[in-house]
Amino acid sequence: LARLRHYTPLVRGVDIEPRSSTIQLDGWSKLLAHIGPRDFPNLASVHMYQETLLTVLFHTTPIHRLIGGSLRSLHVESTRDPWYTQGPDDRDRLEHLIVIYSHLDIRSPHLESLCVTVDKFHDDLAGPLMEAVCGLHNLLHCKLEGVYVTPRVLTHLASLPSLRTLAIETCDDDFADGLGDTLSAEDLPFPELQRLSLFFECMPLCTDLMRAIRSSKLNRVFVRTVEPVSEDELIAFGSALVDHPSAGTFSFLTVLLGLIFDNDAVIDPLPPSAFLPFASLHRLKMFIADGTSFAGLDDATLEAMARGWPRIEKAWMVPICRPVP
Repeated sequence: LARLRHYTPLVRGVDIEPRSSTIQLDGWSKLLAHIGPRDFPNLASVHMYQETLLTVLFHTTPIHRLIGGSLRSLHVESTRDPWYTQGPDDRDRLEHLIVIYSHLDIRSPHLESLCVTVDKFHDDLAGPLMEAVCGLHNLLHCKLEGVYVTPRVLTHLASLPSLRTLAIETCDDDFADGLGDTLSAEDLPFPELQRLSLFFECMPLCTDLMRAIRSSKLNRVFVRTVEPVSEDELIAFGSALVDHPSAGTFSFLTVLLGLIFDNDAVIDPLPPSAFLPFASLHRLKMFIADGTSFAGLDDATLEAMARGWPRIEKAWMVPICRPVP
């Protein structure tokens, strides 16, 4: 331990991938029981990638002992194979993750980058994680996947003066009336946002949020909806982009139009008018529209897009014919 403490002040970043680690969970616990944040006064970043494959459960390293006031970047990715069956060790794994985020805003108040990827086994994480996010005021980058952002958290994130990157997921039940009074244009929501990723259930809420964002520097937008998108919904979303303060800076746009495919559902093709607004985003370098909705484009619309996108390098649109599930 004396030798370890001699070197820990020199450590500025820790990357942990338990799958390739030769130290077992018990070993990590014994080691970290004797050291803490004070032993790492210059530790600025902690990144951990943990994965569950089928019936093999890789342990979650108790990295909460490393989290202190010097931390600026925390990335924790904890995912599982979709065929994995929840086992008895999952509760221990969950408790380790909860400890990481509990009072994170107090332990690391100067955090600038928070990236969290978890699976649906971790609904219990929402409380401590969302509470911590609402106490962080210096975030530049925030990615929250696997937990639903509430109106309170969205309001806080919108108020951050220097937030540049945002990736969030929501539940429609939390926004039954849309954004409502969650964001006020007078408060200039998301003034410095440059990259945005939205994982929403339906398109109207995406459109409401785009209309609320006031940044003129938004460059990359990624939108994924669960439900298929109608003609009117896609027109409204495209129009919101055209009227946006960042309309002259949008360069990369990806829209995934629904993730659920029902073999028995009759889905009408999206007409050319649904895609026409995007032709007015003249600085686009990449445009991708894909998903379970599909397009019925005509020559005039394709020509309008070609003429409206002089900088385009990649364009991919949903098939003109009905996709095979």
